Parts: sequence; structure tokens; C-alpha cells
Amino acid sequence: MSGSRSTEDLRYNATLLDILLLVPHAFGIAYAVLHRLVTRPFSSRPKASTLLKDLFFTAVRQHSGNVSVAQEALITISTQGGYRKYMKSQGVPPRIDVLDSGLEVLWYGPKTSKKTLLFFHGGGYAMACSLGHFRWFDKLQKDLSAKHDVSIATPAYELTLDKPAPKGRFPAQLKQGSEALAWLINVQGRRPSDIIVAGDSAGGHLTITLLSHLLHPHPAATKIDLKEPLAGAVLVSPWTNLFPADTPQARYNETSDMIVIGAGRRWSALFLGGQERNSFNNPAEADPKWFVGLESKVKDILIWGGGVEAIINTIIKFNDILQAAHPRVEFVIQDGASHDDFVLEAMLGYKHKHEGTKVIETWIDQRL
Repeated sequence: MSGSRSTEDLRYNATLLDILLLVPHAFGIAYAVLHRLVTRPFSSRPKASTLLKDLFFTAVRQHSGNVSVAQEALITISTQGGYRKYMKSQGVPPRIDVLDSGLEVLWYGPKTSKKTLLFFHGGGYAMACSLGHFRWFDKLQKDLSAKHDVSIATPAYELTLDKPAPKGRFPAQLKQGSEALAWLINVQGRRPSDIIVAGDSAGGHLTITLLSHLLHPHPAATKIDLKEPLAGAVLVSPWTNLFPADTPQARYNETSDMIVIGAGRRWSALFLGGQERNSFNNPAEADPKWFVGLESKVKDILIWGGGVEAIINTIIKFNDILQAAHPRVEFVIQDGASHDDFVLEAMLGYKHKHEGTKVIETWIDQRL
């Protein structure tokens, strides 16, 4: 079981000591992985579905639960840099649009496609889009395009660990998410019925926040007047509760997941920056009445969750809230799957198509 640094330690600039402490930190990760390898066969606690994922999750938990904000900021890369590197590795030129604010929208597939999946990546609002995301987006677009004229657009939204700090505090990402959606509709001329909004983890949180904005325009974000509902919304392992409860269930599932409660609290503190929680930024605590009328903004909604992910209880709670307000919400819990399971499998190089990917791809296919 990994520990966690205090959320009071929100220093962004690494000192020499912070840098030097990364050495024992790396040894701690190696020890945790070795310990897990030896004890895994004898543990009665939940496990990831494969040995490789189990060891990888152990490393992620040990790292994220014991790193400081300054150390985390020191080793953070940019979404744009990772995207350009990935596209180069595929022998494809990067496809990037720069909006008026400077927000970069990264494309998979032709920018002129009729249908668009506007996808917000996860990472606790602190970490950039990962290699697993790049691979998963690329493959999903190619598979969907076998039947549809569709592309995936992923905004490189502001992160809480971007420099100079502090950045990426609420409602920064909502401002950028609403700008991207408004740009697709008002500048690119795409119909809302040709757009599906989606996100995983923190990107799922941003998608929910954007849906809230369509119902209750936030004064800091671009107001969007839809002439028709969006085709759909997909929420993958959505982060719905910024301060997840330290419950026995969450602790029990922690060994089968990469999520550590302490890391979630650290990222929450960075994201809020001392602001109060409300229905916009903490949807798991929203009144169901908050989402009444949402069917006029988005036609269908899919929520996917892993059966053994640490935050599954908060996802279930949010599903109950949403289903009480919207008549066309489909909820899928995949047995034995962890948080963002198929994105992590893509990162680790798994070649088979994950059951969660099949569910999401089929659902999107039926609405394009």
C-alpha cells in the first residue's frame, strides 16, 4: 500500500533536494514492483487482469502516491509534444488547429470529416495526454472510419502542472472545452448532431462540466446555443468526485487499479486552487434537478466503468443522478476491468481489442 504526500504541499518549483529525492523514489518504485511480484500469488485482494498490468499499476500507485507537486511538475511533458512525437513515429504529419485563444486542437483523421468525436483526455488535470491515449485515439478513428467519415479532435487543454504555475485551475478547462465545441459548430460549420463529446477520467469530468455549461451557462466560458442536441456523450471511467472518500471499498479496490486516493486529493487541490466545490466542478454531489433538460442538449449518453476500479462507487452514484434526469443513459460496468483499462492496455502494447473498446466503438457507430 502506497502512502500520499500532504495536499498542503503545493510548491511548484523543484529544489535540489526534490531532485535528489527522485533517486530513492525510483528505488521505492522498484521495490514495490518486486514486492508485488513475489506476494501477488498469495494475496486475496483484487488484482489487475494480467500480471503486466498488475505490476504497472503497482509502479504507478507507488509513484503517484509518494511524489510531491514539485517533483511531478519537474517530470511532466506536454500533450502537444507527445502528440507530435507520436505522429512522427507513425510517419504522419501532425494535424493541428490553433484557436483564437491559442488552444491547440489535435486531430486523428482528416480535419474536413463530416462527423467529429471531441475527446478530452484524462490525467487528473495534471498529466498530459499519454502514449496510450494517442494509440487508442488513432486506432479508434481508423476503425470507425471504415464505415463513417469521422475524425477525433482532442484539445490540448491547460494542465495544473503547466508552467509557469499555477495554471489549469477551474474553470480554465471548461473555458477551453466550450471554446473548442463552439469553434466546431460556429467556425467549422459542423452540426451538433454530427458531434459526440467524450472524455476519460478527468476528461470525463470535463465532458460532464461542458454538459452542465450547456444547461447552465458558466459566466467564464463561451455560451453555446445549440439548434439541436449533440449526437451523444461518452464518459469513460469519469472522475466525478474531486475528493473521493477514503472508504473500505476504495481501499479494497486500490490493489487492482492505478488510482491512489492521496493522488486524487492532490490533483483535486491543484485543480480547485482553494475554490469551493459545486455542481459544475463536483458532479457526484449535484442535485438530479441540475441535469433536468439535458436531453435537449445531448441525445444519448454512455457511461463506462471498470468493475474493480477504485472510484467505481462514485461513478455508480453519478450514473444514478444522471439517469434520474436523462431518459437515454446507458451504463456499462465491465467485470474485472480497472480505471481507463483499455487506454492502459494500449500504452503497454496489447494488440487485442479490449471489450470496453468494443462497447464504446459499437455505441458510437450506432450514432454516427
